[in-house]
Amino acid sequence: MCETDMIVPFESMLLRYCFSILCVTVALVVTFFLFSIAHQMYFMLFIVAVVISSLYGGSGAGFFSIVLSLLCICYFFLEPFNSFMIRKFDDRLVFVTFSGVLLLVWWLSSHLKDLNDRLEIRVHEKTLQLERAYHQSQENEKRLRLRSKKFNIFGILFLDPKGMILFCNDGIEQIFEYPKDDLIGKHFSIFFTSEDVQKDRPQQELNALIENGCSADEVSYIRKDSTRFRAQVFNSCLKNNVEEIEGFAKIVRELKKPV
Repeated sequence: MCETDMIVPFESMLLRYCFSILCVTVALVVTFFLFSIAHQMYFMLFIVAVVISSLYGGSGAGFFSIVLSLLCICYFFLEPFNSFMIRKFDDRLVFVTFSGVLLLVWWLSSHLKDLNDRLEIRVHEKTLQLERAYHQSQENEKRLRLRSKKFNIFGILFLDPKGMILFCNDGIEQIFEYPKDDLIGKHFSIFFTSEDVQKDRPQQELNALIENGCSADEVSYIRKDSTRFRAQVFNSCLKNNVEEIEGFAKIVRELKKPV
C-alpha cells in the first residue's frame, strides 16, 4: 500500500472500502442493464469504478474494487453464469486480459493520486512558508519603524541663490510635516517663526553663508502645525568653477529637546 492511503478524504478505512463497494455495485447494476445491448463493453464501467475508488479511497480501496469487479464479472458475465468457474478458453483469456487492464488502471490511478497528494502537501508547505515569511517581514518592518523612531532623522534641502526650495528629501517631509510637493518653489523662510522672519533671520543666514561658505548652528524651526522644535543645521554655499553662487545646501537634524 502506497503513502497515499495515509492521506484520503475519508475519516476512516471503513468508509474508504464502503465507497469501493458502492462504486462496484453501481457499475454492476448499470452493467446488468447494458449487458444485453453491449455484451463486450461491460468491463468499461468496472474500470471507471476502479479509477474512482483509487482516486478517492486510496490504493488499498482501489485494489479492493479490483477484486470485487473480477468476482462480479466471473460470477455474472462469464459462462457458466452464477459460478466462479470459467470453462471456455476465450472467457479465460478475456478474464486474464481484463485483470491486467484493471491492475494497470489501478496502478496509474494510485500513482496519480500519490503525485496529486504530494503536490498538495508541497503547495501547503510552500503556502505556510510564504505566510511565515510575510509575517516575519511585517515584524521586521515594525521593528525597523520602532528603531528608526529612536534615531534622529536627517533632512536635506537644496536652495537656489534666492532661498527658494529646489529639492527636499523624505526627511524634510517627516521633520516639518509638509508634503514635499508643497515645499518645492517655496522660500525656505517657511520654516522660521514669524518673529524670525520679521528680524530677517532667513536672509541673514544666507548672507552669512555667502561670506563664510559653510556653517553649523542650532536653530529654532516651526512645523506645519505651528509647533516649534530645535534643530541642528549644517549649511553650505554651493559655487561653480568661477566662484558664482549656484545655491545652498542644508542638512537638518531634529534635536529631541525642549525649545
